Amino acid sequence: MVNTASVAPNGDVVSDPVPLIGGSATVTEAGRSNLSPLATGPNGAPGAVIELPVAGFNPSAIYGSLAVFASGGATVERYGSIYTSAAGAQTFVVQVPPLAAGAAILTLHNLGSGYRSDPIDLQIAPAAPVNGSATENIDATLDLATAMLAALDTKLAGTGTGADSADSAVAAGQPFIDTVRANVAVMVGGGRAEDDAALKGPASRIVASGVANLLADVHAELTTGSAYVARQQGSCNNFLDRADKGIEMVGNLTDLAGYDPPGGDTVADMHSYAFGEWWAWVKRTTLGMRPSAATPETACGSTRSTGWATACPFPITTSSSPPPPARSPSTTTPARRPR
Repeated sequence: MVNTASVAPNGDVVSDPVPLIGGSATVTEAGRSNLSPLATGPNGAPGAVIELPVAGFNPSAIYGSLAVFASGGATVERYGSIYTSAAGAQTFVVQVPPLAAGAAILTLHNLGSGYRSDPIDLQIAPAAPVNGSATENIDATLDLATAMLAALDTKLAGTGTGADSADSAVAAGQPFIDTVRANVAVMVGGGRAEDDAALKGPASRIVASGVANLLADVHAELTTGSAYVARQQGSCNNFLDRADKGIEMVGNLTDLAGYDPPGGDTVADMHSYAFGEWWAWVKRTTLGMRPSAATPETACGSTRSTGWATACPFPITTSSSPPPPARSPSTTTPARRPR
């Protein structure tokens, strides 16, 4: 196949894809990463993170990269994130959705060009075990997400979009955290076996994704300072990318896998695109912040000002990105069951 180029709707020039580069995927589950050959079918529990090397995707289109999972007659769609290295290599990142254990097929779609990958065989592993109360695990993770949003606001104070602005991180991100809390309240109050089973789903995905540790680590970097950053990351601090992944993981907790709440209750399924809009704002804001003179911007091969001088390159979403396609799920505010 000849690799040509096309102009994306937002004006970016992107190569027409040879979608998958190489024969392996990286699967990260419960803090452990494994390189898994595509030929033998990567294996991951719901919530695990799959990273696949790709080419030709447009990282500026947050609604332009779609992962389609097919399993047991069900089809689940997820927007993926495209991360670009300093050398220009692209990685398609997506979480395993809440599917039953067994064989599945994953297909990557470039919605801008119409290209799609060949089908990828997957094995969905059983749900990760949860230690302790499911509710307590979920609440603790949401508390960490709120703390990280507040820490971002503190860092962005004075930029016009931080704690001193109506466009703060908390104002943008807290409604999605509140959605997860309201969904949990419905499940806790249901009193049925299916309510308890549904509650264990998000808790299990928290364990598989490692999101609690991810959020705690990013919060520490935001609040402890450059010495912590240097100790943890050396010359290249990718915490913006890690925070991005953590936020998407929290958004994905609103996916309740077809859970039918008790009569009179509603639950909301917002998915990660809602966080994508807010995170795009964070990245645009940090681009306007000047890095410190102590650390060169080129520490990771990037010549862009990120506001955190040693941050690795990250995908930038511009205001010209199109709105979510029609497949975007409802964002109806969930109703808490009267007590």
